[in-house]
Amino acid sequence: MTLTWVLRTAFDSVAAPQDVARQLLDMRLGREVLMTAFLLVAVLNTLVFSASVLTLPEEDLTRQVLGSPSVFIAFFMGALAITTGALTWVGRMLGGTAGLAQMATLTIWMQVLRFLAQVGLAVLSMVSVALASIAVLAVSVLGLWILLNFVNVAHGFNSLGRSAMVLIGSVVGLAVVLSVLLAMAGVGTTGL
Repeated sequence: MTLTWVLRTAFDSVAAPQDVARQLLDMRLGREVLMTAFLLVAVLNTLVFSASVLTLPEEDLTRQVLGSPSVFIAFFMGALAITTGALTWVGRMLGGTAGLAQMATLTIWMQVLRFLAQVGLAVLSMVSVALASIAVLAVSVLGLWILLNFVNVAHGFNSLGRSAMVLIGSVVGLAVVLSVLLAMAGVGTTGL
């Protein structure tokens, strides 16, 4: 993989997300490659996030909670692993065929795209904060579109509606699990 390939595939992810999903899945990446890629995207996203946190005021809650790179990378890796598992499991409940390695391949690539988008948005914000704000919305919508198509291909649905159900089910499932974990940790609705 070269930088040229990464940039071309990133562009193709927007223009033809289902083709890119098939191309990535056809690589049949092994466990070691996936683990290395997982760690790489975690480090890259942590670097970008850590640089952006430095621009926030000291009293900002994000800076206080996730300001430490070690805390952020742990949070990021946990969230990515749980999201990958949820997309796999919920998709299989709805008749999908993707395995964990297939979904990991696609969610890791989504994080490569996220990293590239964050770098682009950082550069754009130096030119115009207003344009960067609009671009954040556009990137969010594009990211959702790409993920819907990736889930569709991975699970073999041939239906973006069913893929949307996987995303919604995953979000609801993650919210329930998080609520249970917080309740077990003694965090109530008052936050105490």
